Amino acid sequence: MSRGPSEDLHALIHALTQAEKRYVKIELRKHVVGDVNQSELLFDALAGQDQLDEAAIKKRFAKYGFAKRLPEAKRELMLVILRAMRQFNAERSPTRRGVSALQDGDFLRLRNQFRWAERRLNEALEEATLIHNHALRVMVLQSMSQLARSTESMPEPSSSPADDPIVQEALLLVETAYYDAIADRLTSVIRRYGKGGGPVAKALAADLVKHGEARFPIVTPSGQNTWLRFLSAKALFIDNDPETSLRYDRSRLDTLERDEKFRVANVHEWVNLVHSVALRLVILRDFASARPLRDKLYHHWQEGSRHLSPANRMAVASQYLNIEIQLALHSDDLEGLAPRIPLLDKILTEHERENLTELGIAILFNIALIEMALGKFKEALRRLSRIDDYPSSIRDDIQVASKLLRILVHIDLENESVVTSLVRAERRRLKGKPIDLDIEILLSVASRYFSTAPGKARTKVLREALEKIEQFYETPSIEALTAIFEFRAWLKAKLNRSTWRTELRELSK
Repeated sequence: MSRGPSEDLHALIHALTQAEKRYVKIELRKHVVGDVNQSELLFDALAGQDQLDEAAIKKRFAKYGFAKRLPEAKRELMLVILRAMRQFNAERSPTRRGVSALQDGDFLRLRNQFRWAERRLNEALEEATLIHNHALRVMVLQSMSQLARSTESMPEPSSSPADDPIVQEALLLVETAYYDAIADRLTSVIRRYGKGGGPVAKALAADLVKHGEARFPIVTPSGQNTWLRFLSAKALFIDNDPETSLRYDRSRLDTLERDEKFRVANVHEWVNLVHSVALRLVILRDFASARPLRDKLYHHWQEGSRHLSPANRMAVASQYLNIEIQLALHSDDLEGLAPRIPLLDKILTEHERENLTELGIAILFNIALIEMALGKFKEALRRLSRIDDYPSSIRDDIQVASKLLRILVHIDLENESVVTSLVRAERRRLKGKPIDLDIEILLSVASRYFSTAPGKARTKVLREALEKIEQFYETPSIEALTAIFEFRAWLKAKLNRSTWRTELRELSK
């Protein structure tokens, strides 16, 4: 169900940074009727509510006029916020500064202030050039051309129209738009045919490669960045070649970071790319290369995000958390991470307070794995139970894995009655549905574990299960859900009378 205007206004206010909120209040104080600034009262009331409660606002401010005409008051407040943000952000980025300078230049030209118009248009062109914004450069050059006509500064009669700066810049804009179009079509192929895609997807992707190569060389950084993004996605989703995909993405990261202005102008893309590359380096066990990228995320979260909204800032925090936890899991440095778990949990709780996310549920599950590896079973169970708060549409694989992992933890704690209850609940949930072999094996082991006498009989059950699981895990094109928490390592730990963590170390060698 779509959100109403009240919820949108409430969400907008909570998405503002502290600096933006202060600026809104300055703007609100410019328009006071009477002794009390009623718009500011409404703003503060909405900002102070974690969950929207209009009834409470009406009751609290019943004596004020805005409470009696709340819909109109909210609309007026929304318009003031938008006006304030246009002013606040006017000089916050090269793009906004360039657009402001372009508007100033056009205004000054229309008032015959040609010298000042030329100065402002040159400033606009400089800003657009710094961030390789070819669309803005075309607009500025067109305005400069209009200024030249006003001052009768015509081009050299013998010069070629093809060499006109507007034409040249338009060609660069076409290049960036062309490679964006190629990347969009590959995304469409991936969505329609899925990972791997088969011969049809491979043929369509190959055609797109030919279209891209036909326009070589690529001149613009934007075009180079998009082409590398295209090649990375093709390698990962069409060719099933993650290592080649990673090489392309590392080259793309170099392209973004080669020009600081370009990186800042594309900061959200840069952050997501840093997270993606770091995660894959961790999986490939290249910890030395992953750690500097983790540090970049941490620095951006702590120091480089003063002007980010709270939501975007917490998104960066969650990406940093994910890399920190994955590094600990894959490098087995769990003791080093353990003292920071309360801080990580606090950040995660704040991040997931209003919007439950896929990354949040993954981090929650992985912290539970770390606690399980450290032998903190009760803490792990409490964390796994929080996963039940997520809607079924968010990472259903992790939600199922959480339920199955709880069964194994209760076996470790020798809670026989709880295990029996959980297994029955899973059987009821899966009734009438196809069951993956690894899940069936886990439920079978759990249901027979306590009813089988310790010793040879139980060992036989575990060994048979391990043989089937190893064979299942090694089957090509099979993505076993129980591999998320390495059910194989748990079985080996029971057989070898060791720990799940010890067996994880052995499997990673």
